[in-house]
Amino acid sequence: MTRNSRLPHVMIDAETLGTKPGCVIMSIGVITFSPWLWAESEKAWADDITKLKLHVSRQSCLDAGLTINPQTERWWADQPEEARQDAFGNAHLEIPLLDACNRVRDFILGIAEHKGTYPGRVWCQGLTFDLPILAEAMDRVGVREPWHHRYGRDTRSVYEEAGIDYSGVFHEPIKDCIAQAAHVSEAKTILARALGREVI
Repeated sequence: MTRNSRLPHVMIDAETLGTKPGCVIMSIGVITFSPWLWAESEKAWADDITKLKLHVSRQSCLDAGLTINPQTERWWADQPEEARQDAFGNAHLEIPLLDACNRVRDFILGIAEHKGTYPGRVWCQGLTFDLPILAEAMDRVGVREPWHHRYGRDTRSVYEEAGIDYSGVFHEPIKDCIAQAAHVSEAKTILARALGREVI
């Protein structure tokens, strides 16, 4: 057992107008989840989740020096209507990038009332996507990222080890977070059983 083995895990998903750090962020989803509850029941697992969803002002991102990738903007035009509506149709809910970054930080550090950095595992789907993009945005507005660099995790690695094939298709941050967290929890349960140990 490690010191962070029973802290809730965090899943982060960002919908963006680019694919690299420094791009505009349109929305952010963050959830907490407990992989060890998956074997108990999916309902117990789902009931334990806490969520944060934020829509971010494009202009505030541009003011912070973030940029729009025209190819990504064209890609969005081919996505399902529901995903495009969520990404582009919530101007009344948008908040400045600085406020969004602070709310993400407060949400994560508030999980176990930690200060500085959260010592639990923080996941995203894609080693070079959500966490680096959000970290860069935070840096641009002077907000310290709340996760420790040792505890960042990529979903695809654990999917592969457990023999799970999942790529994600929603492009809506909370739906993506929950689906990814479910597959991570399933994968960790498979691997724990194979190794004869408890899920951490």
